[in-house]
Amino acid sequence: MIGPYYGVTGESEQSVTISQAGEISVETELDGCVYNQTTQLIKNSLPEFDLGPDGEKCEESVITLSIPLPNAGIMWQDGTIGQSYDVINGGKYSTTAISQNGCVFSDEIEIENVTCTRFSIYIPNAFSPNNDGVNDLFRVGITEQAIILDYEMQINDRWGNQLFAKRDINAGWNGRFLGRDLMPGTYICTIRVRYSNDFVVDEQTRLQGSFNLSN
Repeated sequence: MIGPYYGVTGESEQSVTISQAGEISVETELDGCVYNQTTQLIKNSLPEFDLGPDGEKCEESVITLSIPLPNAGIMWQDGTIGQSYDVINGGKYSTTAISQNGCVFSDEIEIENVTCTRFSIYIPNAFSPNNDGVNDLFRVGITEQAIILDYEMQINDRWGNQLFAKRDINAGWNGRFLGRDLMPGTYICTIRVRYSNDFVVDEQTRLQGSFNLSN
């Protein structure tokens, strides 16, 4: 007859739950004989990671989720294997890591697609300051609004002489210099702007182009 099992806890059970690492001793009795066995229990660490908080991304952008666990097997929600995963669409994303010792850890994140605003500024190729109420002022064009941190527009003639300079993005040039109308011809516009929008923070750009002044 097989007698009771006595483990490290002192319990007389055929199975016990062990939560701590250390030396484990098991004793059992069979037909009057007592048998002992000792083993060392090692507690392995979980392959822990954090995908971060739920968040947003711009519709046309791609973000990459990364799990820096080179010694673990990593599987994403769609069966993709690897330490990184490119997120194109909004939704829930999850991954499971399995260590070399068989320990398992999982995490999940939800990412929402949002419509973002791109900033674009352009220089018109012509204007006609003839007081007809149409295109009388030369202004730069902005296709999408952004937070303007700093701005400067400078206009020069073909020989490099400065004719106009303003730091107000709403200001326009009327084609005059020192109180007189300038001759029709080609002029140079230089724009320097610092801005922030949904894609960049405190970005600086410089744009230069030529345009025609006509009557």
